[in-house]
Amino acid sequence: GLNMIFADSGRNYRTINGRRKGSLAYLMYTSGSTCQPKGVKVEHSSLIHYINHAIQHYSSDMSNQSGSFLLLPLTFDASLTALFVPLLTGKKLIIAETLGASAFNDSNFIKYAPYDFIKITPLQFAWLEKRFEVNQSAICNNIIVGGEALHKRHFEFLRGKNLDLYIINEYGPTETTVGCMNYKFHVDDNVLDSPHGIPVGYAIAGMDVKILNDNLEPVAPGNIGEIYISGPQVSKGYLMRPELNDRLFVTLADSNERMFKTGDHALLNDDHSVVYIDRSDYHVQIKNKWVDPDLIEWELSKLKGIKQCKVTIRNVEGQYHILAYIIPDQNGLDHEALRQQLGLELPENMMPEKFIIVNEWPYTSSGKLNRHALPLPECCQSKTRSNRRMPQTEIEKQVAVVWNHVLNLEQCDLDTGFFEMGGNHLQADRLVKLLKRHFGYNTDLSTLYKCSTIACLSSELQKRNLEAGTMRASLKEKKASTQAMQLVN
Repeated sequence: GLNMIFADSGRNYRTINGRRKGSLAYLMYTSGSTCQPKGVKVEHSSLIHYINHAIQHYSSDMSNQSGSFLLLPLTFDASLTALFVPLLTGKKLIIAETLGASAFNDSNFIKYAPYDFIKITPLQFAWLEKRFEVNQSAICNNIIVGGEALHKRHFEFLRGKNLDLYIINEYGPTETTVGCMNYKFHVDDNVLDSPHGIPVGYAIAGMDVKILNDNLEPVAPGNIGEIYISGPQVSKGYLMRPELNDRLFVTLADSNERMFKTGDHALLNDDHSVVYIDRSDYHVQIKNKWVDPDLIEWELSKLKGIKQCKVTIRNVEGQYHILAYIIPDQNGLDHEALRQQLGLELPENMMPEKFIIVNEWPYTSSGKLNRHALPLPECCQSKTRSNRRMPQTEIEKQVAVVWNHVLNLEQCDLDTGFFEMGGNHLQADRLVKLLKRHFGYNTDLSTLYKCSTIACLSSELQKRNLEAGTMRASLKEKKASTQAMQLVN
């Protein structure tokens, strides 16, 4: 009963590879590491080249199996794999009802499993792990991963489960259409992992990837250079940014190839596979020595009690601060031994200034780590403006009183962690006991380890109070109802 309006009825879609060659399939904005969005112009021919590759390598011949489960937003070009491959092979495309950590809780996820593939970022393995704890049935044939460095620790929960499952580590800037390199391995393979992650492998058919030094010469195996990419998937460039197009889409003197200069560092292995290192602008010098946050994170991840970790370097008013963010495992974390253990593996200039405990990672809409949303300790907050949040509610003020007493402080803000202020496990135990003795709050050490700031702990205590109040009200109502029934009888 609806009237259909054809916005481009004059076009013949059967000639998509002919008449439409050279026209844009989409314009997608990406900020990369600069936080300044740039519109990337991608042609139909570039998208078709990538999708044809994906159909050949990610799809299966099993007609009764679903194609994919789409949980990435359409503003992230990685979603195009899950969107187009099922539709162009006649398979079911299941779209998650919600974005974010609850995507795999969708009842349709298990209902329509298994899938030819699902596509996620490395951090989204944590979402899948929670679902896997509930249902360990076959999920899919392939998990395609992209967006950030992949490590074994991201998918350790899938290993040794006798799953016929392959992981495909895919790399490709938006400027080269979704993915132009990949590395495929079985989940139980003894795949090479390193501080910079599992290799992103080799260029897909039709694409050419070169690792070049500052003189635009190919590096030898074992050396690091910058990634340059050429081939049919290289985009038309940026919308209305001629200066960027001239600088980043280059033609080498010894060839007519138009190449995209990615700004990404990579290591060329002996077998000519490529390991993505990082953005060239992520590495800094501290005390006249280069600091590699990936290496710090690698050594930190090996320590007992750490489930996941991230290391960042923040520049605050010209001063660099190395910050380590940690999600502890179920065994808990020995905060006092942490720095001592890490000091055995790292030089002094690479030691984190602060170790910050978090419950979960802040995500971008694309499922990547939102580095800008990680909490800043007091040492890294700007001195030129007052951005400290101080206790306001009754619960926050009560927690702060005990907090200051135990740590011998005059005042503390809502966002600086207990252990960042020098607290140890003995003081933590004392804090828990004093909160119960003076204010009646029932909590334990595990809660403090998870909620190590006043803001987080106060929120948790308030939540428990509300739950306890609801339960008391329910029992009171039930008792009154019972008494009423006795009077009636």
